[in-house]
Amino acid sequence: MQYNLKDKGFLQSTMMGPNALKVAQELTFELNITEKMRVLDLGCGTGLTSLFLATKYGCTVFAADFWNHPSETYERIQQFGLGDRIVPLRADGNDLPFAHGYFDLIVSVDAYHYFGTDEHFLDEKIAPFVKKGGLIAISIPGIKKEFTDGIPEPMAPYIEPSFNFHS
Repeated sequence: MQYNLKDKGFLQSTMMGPNALKVAQELTFELNITEKMRVLDLGCGTGLTSLFLATKYGCTVFAADFWNHPSETYERIQQFGLGDRIVPLRADGNDLPFAHGYFDLIVSVDAYHYFGTDEHFLDEKIAPFVKKGGLIAISIPGIKKEFTDGIPEPMAPYIEPSFNFHS
């Protein structure tokens, strides 16, 4: 069965947090992504953002996630007929298995705050993998102001204090 990114059942069964497709659309709206680009989708979750990038822009995407098994992601990729455009892999943002300067673009949608908690992380662990003149596009959830009296009760099940989740 072949799916599309407008299939609500498919989206509901694969969404892991905020609407990753909407966020990815907004994040990449003004980027000049082409078919010739090699893109790292860092913290891709179930691969929705990788599917979006490969479908909309035709680029080659490396769908890297630490929590989701690449075989499950690959099944989804195959359902979209994008096995030649998306490479699923398990990777830790702290130890990426790529050559420096390998990517034209690194995208991270709703994931960076899980692994990028050190203030030098971006410069030391991510930036070396982008080609000179390449881009890094990151979108993370945020709050309008810091919590001064602890995490509000309605939000408590969704936020862990150890995550880099600030105003």
